[in-house]
Amino acid sequence: MGENGVFFRRLGEVHPFSRTPVIALVLQGVLSIVLMFLLDIEKLVDSTTVVMVLFSALVISALLKVRRYSYNSGKESTFLTPLYPFVPLAYIGSALFITVGVVQYYVELGSVLPLWGLGILVTGLPVYFLWHRTVT
Repeated sequence: MGENGVFFRRLGEVHPFSRTPVIALVLQGVLSIVLMFLLDIEKLVDSTTVVMVLFSALVISALLKVRRYSYNSGKESTFLTPLYPFVPLAYIGSALFITVGVVQYYVELGSVLPLWGLGILVTGLPVYFLWHRTVT
């Protein structure tokens, strides 16, 4: 995102040897440590699990796009997924089902921690689109 100008460019700089965004990784590590001191581990896990499951579904959905791109461009796929597209679609459906179930479970217990994680995620969307609009 930093390389594309949709976030701070400094965070998108890639180390010449390791080819990783070192500054972004250090910042993420610092933020994680701060959260570990602010919340106990159980609350931290409860508030981030839903977002992690959703992002895993997002990663799997990229598989669908990569395969469609490979098919449309006439290139041979570099990897094969057994029972494609049923396996990725089943995973995405399962992840969404688990997300709804986890949120519902915690809300019934009177806890809103998963909603905090989703709230932080949703708060980032308008920031991203506003930033993206100013760049383009």
